[in-house]
Amino acid sequence: MKIILKETIENLGRSGDIVNVKDGYARNYLIPKKLAITATKGNLKQIDTIRKKGLEKEAKDRAHAQSQAEILNKLILMIPKKVGEEGKLFGSVTGREIYEEIENESEISIDRRKISLKENIRYIGEYPINIRLFPEVEAQVRVRVVDETDREWPELELWRKEESEEEIEEKEVKERK
Repeated sequence: MKIILKETIENLGRSGDIVNVKDGYARNYLIPKKLAITATKGNLKQIDTIRKKGLEKEAKDRAHAQSQAEILNKLILMIPKKVGEEGKLFGSVTGREIYEEIENESEISIDRRKISLKENIRYIGEYPINIRLFPEVEAQVRVRVVDETDREWPELELWRKEESEEEIEEKEVKERK
């Protein structure tokens, strides 16, 4: 089904673009949410108006995302957790906890799915976390996971060895043999 996008949709197109999508996706999601309209002759005449409105909204959203990114780049989140031997956490720090802490500290509301956390944090220390606020606009928040009992961990980096890609490949080769 051919549709005209009324708003920019990630991985699909920009506002005013004519795209081909599956019928169910258009009828059940895009059109009811007013993200798109069907590409009829009458609607095709409105493309210029739709594009202008879309570009204005996109510029406004980008400016808002950049202002949020400036605030988030300066933010250092302190997350206290119970810590066991060798700096390993009981449990882990998840994207949800980071999201909640961002809202508490900065009062900025972001989409939780925009937080790029490859895997949950399992050791104390400081971690840079990327947040994709808008296409081409990213922020980096520093998350500092600390012991909730304020115990010092002077040799933390010796305990927490991040495995490099080479070490992982070596282990896989040994396991295959």
